[in-house]
Amino acid sequence: MEKSNKLIFGIVFLLCLVIIIIGIVKINSLNKEVKTQEDKNTEIKVDLSRMKNNYQQGINSIIREYLLNNDNLEINDFVKREENTKQTIDKVMDLTLTKEFKDFHLKLIIVLNSIQEEYKTIQTEETVETQDEINLSLEKLDKLFVDYPLLNN
Repeated sequence: MEKSNKLIFGIVFLLCLVIIIIGIVKINSLNKEVKTQEDKNTEIKVDLSRMKNNYQQGINSIIREYLLNNDNLEINDFVKREENTKQTIDKVMDLTLTKEFKDFHLKLIIVLNSIQEEYKTIQTEETVETQDEINLSLEKLDKLFVDYPLLNN
């Protein structure tokens, strides 16, 4: 009986040892998965931060260029002003934005589109009202950057 007890004890001991080793391997595997997921979350946060920075720098650069180009154009050269506005809209539309700037982005496109349409209108029917509308839209553009101070670098 002593031999059979030793044999049973040995088998139980080996089974326990195997179960413990399997548990350790599983825990290590889970730890690696958690660490991998944490690394992915960190990468996503870094990418979002980089996207936010790129958007802020890009939008400021595009609008500065737009305003500078407009300042360098003849006051009554509405064709070139319309082209400048169209090019600016295209550049803004090419930017990648985060959810944080989606409202600003939409409002900016609407204002720029309005300016572009007013430049088209003034080419065919030059009126004081159209020029006033352009000035009003340009004021809206300025106000956007006041309303969204995160974009003022």
